[in-house]
Amino acid sequence: MNKESIVVACVADDAYAMPLAVTLASASIHLDEDRMLEIYVVDAGIETDNKQRIVRSLDPALVSVTWVPHAGARLAGLPVWGRMSIHTYERILAADLLPAIHKKVIWLDSDLVVRADLTKLWELKMSGWTLLAAQDMLAPIVSSPLGLKEYSALGFQGHEKYFNAGVMVIDLDRWRKDRIAEKVIGYLRQHRGNVLLWDQDGLNAVLRGQWRELDLRWNHNAAVCGRPFFDAGHLDPAAYRNALEDPWIVHFNGVLKPWLYRIHSPAHALYFEYLDKTAWAGWRPRRTLTGALLEKYESSVWRNVAYPAEASLLRLWRTFTMMRSRARP
Repeated sequence: MNKESIVVACVADDAYAMPLAVTLASASIHLDEDRMLEIYVVDAGIETDNKQRIVRSLDPALVSVTWVPHAGARLAGLPVWGRMSIHTYERILAADLLPAIHKKVIWLDSDLVVRADLTKLWELKMSGWTLLAAQDMLAPIVSSPLGLKEYSALGFQGHEKYFNAGVMVIDLDRWRKDRIAEKVIGYLRQHRGNVLLWDQDGLNAVLRGQWRELDLRWNHNAAVCGRPFFDAGHLDPAAYRNALEDPWIVHFNGVLKPWLYRIHSPAHALYFEYLDKTAWAGWRPRRTLTGALLEKYESSVWRNVAYPAEASLLRLWRTFTMMRSRARP
């Protein structure tokens, strides 16, 4: 019996080779037995031996992997800061990087654990929408401090929802027809001094009224969801409770990645549960003084007190970054 394929795309460099293996292995483990994953990985510099380890982490009866050359030259000059490289923008070009035969794709970031059958996500009807995505937990609306700086000038009222780009279902035909990539890149170049969340800002600005909201369980933010310091009052209570109790995809947003620091938490334990099903089984990050201090801070009451200050510092960093971007020729 020929199995039907679900098309998935990701991007990774060599530093994200192991996390990518976890993402893909977790997706394949939960896949319906009558499905296959047809995976396209935008190769932003993955070493050959790590490519081989990624492939060894996957069942060839369920998964095919195609390595796609990156399009970094086309993205030159877009704003980058902090931990992100220019390759975070590759998702904008998914419709150009994938073969034209594909009409739809699930885009997955490379820092996820999939806990549900992607068939459920794949079979959702696009119904004329260009994109399906979940509301961002930290920037729930465009006027959020981490939302769109120029939302008012762009014609938003401020209450419109802002989505996270880590998990998306993309109508590739509409993307190509409406030249979404060119529009998003144009927006980012024009507004580079007011961009914080990289491609996500451009996508939210350009796709106003063209995206439909996914169940929040498809994009559970492991950095904040269920944490005592996180005030989820801006999210729908039922949707947040569902995401907390039964996440379908756990997204390791933020800087405290489980492969970088040893932090004892259910989310990090989940990550290593799936890591041990890959060719990196048994690997753990080495213990460091920085990691020990971060773990102590993460589990202390001081995190609850300091979290608002963290958010304020991020906003200051945003302002500083914008000023530097404006100063560039």
